[in-house]
Amino acid sequence: MVNRSYRNYQIIVQFCSRHKVFTQLSAEKQNQFIQQALECGRKIACTMQQNYPNVPLEKLANQLGVIVHYNYETSRLGTLRIYAKYSGNPPTITIYRKAIQQLAEKNNHEIAVTQLEQIALAHELYHHLNLYKVHGIPYGLQSKEQREKLPRLFDELAAQSFTQHYLGLAFFPCMLDFTE
Repeated sequence: MVNRSYRNYQIIVQFCSRHKVFTQLSAEKQNQFIQQALECGRKIACTMQQNYPNVPLEKLANQLGVIVHYNYETSRLGTLRIYAKYSGNPPTITIYRKAIQQLAEKNNHEIAVTQLEQIALAHELYHHLNLYKVHGIPYGLQSKEQREKLPRLFDELAAQSFTQHYLGLAFFPCMLDFTE
């Protein structure tokens, strides 16, 4: 049996390796980068759970000034299917229900559509928290090199970590990216 955390780490490395600049880092720097992003997401999840215990995710988003919109269309960015997106003006999270339904079908409904929607919502809520530094949450732990070369990947990885910890998932959410 494969250790779950080791399997998650393999998935994380595979996710990050899609980005050329990540693959150019030494193995030590890659590990440091991953650990810092994961810790950033975990810390923000813990802070939000402490500040807003037992608040349903959509209600929390609304309390933070974020509009949650459900769209029944499919959205793509090149060949990638988009499950949700965050727009900052006004702060809005759009959940693409058709794409999420298709993801559930690809996974033989092992993960319920409602849980997939929560995963997408939590991921995008992290981007809002990160952008606006709600409640004094720091941007992250990146070095100057990481901030210049890898900011988007760091944010995506931290958002995945936030989602996993905030929702208490046993798996790392980016594994869903590999079901396509």
